[in-house]
Amino acid sequence: MKFLTLLFWGLLFYFGYKAIRQVLGGKTNETRVKGKPKGKSLNIDDSQIEDADFEELDDKH
Repeated sequence: MKFLTLLFWGLLFYFGYKAIRQVLGGKTNETRVKGKPKGKSLNIDDSQIEDADFEELDDKH
């Protein structure tokens, strides 16, 4: 029975700590990317990029 009480209080403190840390943390939710990229960069010049022309289609709904 002591174990369940200890587990309950531990979970309560853990979630309370997480909630307070999120509110008072002041950090922005930035995505952190770790590791090396799998793909290689393309090394394309701006002179090699062309704009595409699109035609607007009517909705049939």
